[in-house]
Amino acid sequence: MNIEHYPADADVFYEDAPCGFLLTTADGTILAANRRFAQWCGRPAEALTAGLRLQDLLAPASRILHETHYAPLLKLQGFAYEVSFDLALPDGQRFPVLVNALRREDSAPGGPTRISITVFNATETRRYERELIAARKAAESAALALSTANDTLSAQKEQLRITLYSIADAVVTTDAAGLVTSMNPAATVLTGSPEARALGQPVQQLGQLFDGATRSPRESPVLACLHAGTVQRGAEPGLLLRGDGAERLIADTAAPIRSADGRVTGAVWVCHDITEQNAASERLDHASRHDTLTGLANRAEFEQRLTQLACDGGLVCHLDLDQFKIINDTLGHVAGDELLRQVAELLRRGVRQSDTLARLGGDEFGLLLSRCPLGRGRTIAESLRERVASFRFRWGDQSHPISVSIGIAELPAGGETSAVLGHADIACHAAKEAGRNQVYCFDENDPQWQHRKGEMGWVPRIQRALDEDRFTLYFQPIVPTQPDPSAPPRGELLLRLRDESGQLLGPGAFIPAAERFQQMQALDRWVVRKAFEWMQRTPGVYAAVNISGQSLGDAAFLAHVVKQFELTGLDASRVCFEITETAAIGNLTAALHFIATLRQLGARFALDDFGAGLSSFAYLKTLPVDYVKIDGSFVKSLAEDALNRAIVESIHRIARLSGLETVAEWVESEAVLQELRVIGVDHAQGWGVGKPVPVESVSARVV
Repeated sequence: MNIEHYPADADVFYEDAPCGFLLTTADGTILAANRRFAQWCGRPAEALTAGLRLQDLLAPASRILHETHYAPLLKLQGFAYEVSFDLALPDGQRFPVLVNALRREDSAPGGPTRISITVFNATETRRYERELIAARKAAESAALALSTANDTLSAQKEQLRITLYSIADAVVTTDAAGLVTSMNPAATVLTGSPEARALGQPVQQLGQLFDGATRSPRESPVLACLHAGTVQRGAEPGLLLRGDGAERLIADTAAPIRSADGRVTGAVWVCHDITEQNAASERLDHASRHDTLTGLANRAEFEQRLTQLACDGGLVCHLDLDQFKIINDTLGHVAGDELLRQVAELLRRGVRQSDTLARLGGDEFGLLLSRCPLGRGRTIAESLRERVASFRFRWGDQSHPISVSIGIAELPAGGETSAVLGHADIACHAAKEAGRNQVYCFDENDPQWQHRKGEMGWVPRIQRALDEDRFTLYFQPIVPTQPDPSAPPRGELLLRLRDESGQLLGPGAFIPAAERFQQMQALDRWVVRKAFEWMQRTPGVYAAVNISGQSLGDAAFLAHVVKQFELTGLDASRVCFEITETAAIGNLTAALHFIATLRQLGARFALDDFGAGLSSFAYLKTLPVDYVKIDGSFVKSLAEDALNRAIVESIHRIARLSGLETVAEWVESEAVLQELRVIGVDHAQGWGVGKPVPVESVSARVV
């Protein structure tokens, strides 16, 4: 459309519309704009057409969106729907809008390209529902404007043609009998019916309408509108079945067109294609309920179905791969992921259609067997165990055996679901302790369950101790193996609990229960807060703080640590965070993020209990730590055990080549300390060089 052909009386329609209308060149220069859009911009209408471009009216962030999203879409596909911009007003305010644009090439060779733009007010919300309401209201207002200006019918038709051609939504108009009188390009795309073939035909021939949820036939809103003489909104979503068999989900509205005397002379039907939005929503819903790696149900979906299983009763199985860590560590994460995918498919083929198989996390799977007696469930579990045991994972030119340990717990009809997962987990651990590659059924009288019940008793005790502030910190020195009077005092902060009777308990009494029942984050938060406060009161002391594997993977805990640095003003270089090799390897991505974030603040890191894992040396190149703490099981007897001495010497040598300092744990004698000096280990920790003492006494000595 050449701007010269833009009808003079089109302003009547455009000025009365509740939405903004623009006509621009290909580079965004504004050729025409209605009063509404000028008001939103806070500028006179004539100022907009004085050489300004659309992007000149946008806030900085919206300009970026214009260049990276809006302009490429127009160039690539010729239209851009539901683009959210902020207009930059002269007074510095922002006015949010939603833009639908259509690129039109002039029919004459070499003619100018024009961009027709419909702009909606997105002040209240930018969500799709409100945007659709705005689009409907704009279409209804357009229809009302057309019906009240019947005495200028010829001008109306041209205005309507321009509007229909510009609006990004599908717009169909009919006469009073429901015969199609016009369609815009978006309508021909949506219905698959060319305008020439649809004109004069009943609007129903554009496609059959159904309820999108029930797929039951739905009355045409156009016919209902013509009959009632009022605006009709179709149930959402509606389903349009086109003549070629294609299906599109729509949100639609029909509004009456009236003559000057109020008679209904036709209707305008506005349809918004929501097929892609609905598909995206379904994909998100599926992703929220399924594991992305294996395609199985995820833990949240598993627990939801477990609640449903309680109505009828059944069995809950906990499956844990026995050799996964070895394969994952030796062959890498890519191989580990592929193993999980193959095992998931192997298990999927071995369960019933009515069963629920899920990946609970890591190498653990869950299985719900609905209305299944224990004997039958054990048979199914044994079948799965045999399937996995006979499977060989091939990676490269090697074949690796794999096995699975399975625990089974019964859930009676109407039973409680809160404990059954723990029962299945206990049974799985019993299967592993029985030699792995076993199926074990939970027994209330089993010693392991009795031990677990004892651990469960710690859950409220730990919480009460936190509430009553009965935890306390101890400081154990870490000293240079070569005496250095100028070295600042360093040590590790250790957690102790004063129980209800006043007795002081070591971490071995409560940490296993805290780890098993997800209380480590609360303990770690307490330790970080108290440690930072004490260190800020005690200048000159450098201290190491232990971080559990549960906290390492918790983004909220990382934010808590950063916040404590801000609140206390503590110099981060005085803090060393100790993470175990097992925790770091178990959640490597989270560990790397945790380390990188706090190292930027100046904190240091130590890899604790080094040497006890299966692939320690490989991870030295991956984890950006400053210290390696050599596991005490190798240190305590190195003076008498040549093999342990060689292990310690090897760890120290490799750490030194990696640019790391070494700390030997469990140094309990002068003989061990002397051997460490000979090897060259940098620091020592243990009762032989310093016993743990309350932090208050350290404070007194230092200050």
